Amino acid sequence: MADMEEDMEHEESETGQLLPQHIPTVSSRRYLVLTAFSLLSFCSAAMWITFAPCLYIFVLFFFDHVSTATTNAINSMSAIYMLTYPCFVFLSFRYCKDPPDGPVGYGLKRGIILGASLTAMGGFFRFVGALPSQLGFVLVFAGQTLAAIGQIFIIGLPSRLAVAWFPHDEVNRATAVAVSANNLGIAAGFVITPLMIHEETAVVDIPRAMLYQFLFAFGCVILAMVGFARYPPQRHFLAQDDGAESDQVPVWKDVNFLYLVSAFGIINGVQNAIPTLLAQTILPVFGHADEATVGMLGFYMMIVGIPSSLLTGWYLDRYQLYSFTCRSLYAVTVATVIIFHLALEVGSFWLMTVSSILFGIFSWAIMPAIFQYAGELFYPLNEVISAGWLLGSGNLLGMLFVLIMGAMESSAGYTMRYANLFLISVLVVGMWHMWTVKGQLRRASALQGGSNG
Repeated sequence: MADMEEDMEHEESETGQLLPQHIPTVSSRRYLVLTAFSLLSFCSAAMWITFAPCLYIFVLFFFDHVSTATTNAINSMSAIYMLTYPCFVFLSFRYCKDPPDGPVGYGLKRGIILGASLTAMGGFFRFVGALPSQLGFVLVFAGQTLAAIGQIFIIGLPSRLAVAWFPHDEVNRATAVAVSANNLGIAAGFVITPLMIHEETAVVDIPRAMLYQFLFAFGCVILAMVGFARYPPQRHFLAQDDGAESDQVPVWKDVNFLYLVSAFGIINGVQNAIPTLLAQTILPVFGHADEATVGMLGFYMMIVGIPSSLLTGWYLDRYQLYSFTCRSLYAVTVATVIIFHLALEVGSFWLMTVSSILFGIFSWAIMPAIFQYAGELFYPLNEVISAGWLLGSGNLLGMLFVLIMGAMESSAGYTMRYANLFLISVLVVGMWHMWTVKGQLRRASALQGGSNG
């Protein structure tokens, strides 16, 4: 195809390897690739959050009674995503790496198709296990675990995919779209699950919901195979895989990397913890609220992050002000969580709703910004590695936050008071770490040098 043709010049590296020195033509196929990946990310996120908005309905479906143990069992459906990622993220580093004798972009394609396949397999097990018994819970949990392993090969790839398939002036917007698809999946899970599943008809509703999710996941596998049938044209500034593992040691000695991983991990952990515990947070405070209220609030919290992420991507493509953008968004996010806590303290439903929406706007806008900020600061480190450690930190801290906050829950009134105060304190630490990060935008400098050359 004409849009895949490239004029390539080469320069010999210190190791004797030929490195491409060109700015390749732009492939129109990039939109199909981005669509396929975005739908897959959407599906994975929707499967993650399925159980949170209808927590007590699932508890009664599988266990027939509500207790701390049974609610924690259903919360583990979300927590397994957070636990699996940091434990197995290193697998994506190796599996998404281009083989020495393979085409550039082969590792990216292989990783995404594997992630899609595991997600579909997990969806199948969830459907088979949608039975009102503890055996059904075990099967659904097994399927959730498979899907959780699949997301290891999905959520860390937006920045790598954007650099591989999009020209430099579209990279941040493409990353924002891919990240926003994950937000949209969470939002859809929040709003669709309560609409599809009702306590009176749960025996019918839950298997049907699981079937629909499996069919959607299976469709994502087919679309991923079609979309990634070809290899990416943007190879000039795709971080080289050779020596990627050895590059991890120096980067962990870089204090900026440590601060960035900590700052991202904290804010992403809070993003994971708040939706997971949303029902436990607001239902005891507002007697008129129900699962549909929780679902709609979670939906609004996530959906507003999509335009803000896209706007952030456009702004960064235009001005490249990564440090200013990340610091500002982080500070405002901390303020929204403080307002959220105060709203629950005084029992103001409208203020709680507004603060939740503002939290969604600013906290999710920072995600693509930090992904690409890491890609710029630590280039030529493989983007899969930098994003993997960022998300690994976020998932690990998210799981810890859920466990800690669950243990801090009291018995009456504003039951999550001390849990939310805990979140505010760790966010302040994360903001300080974000403001400490400094460094040169190496990838932008390399692009400028390559263009001049």
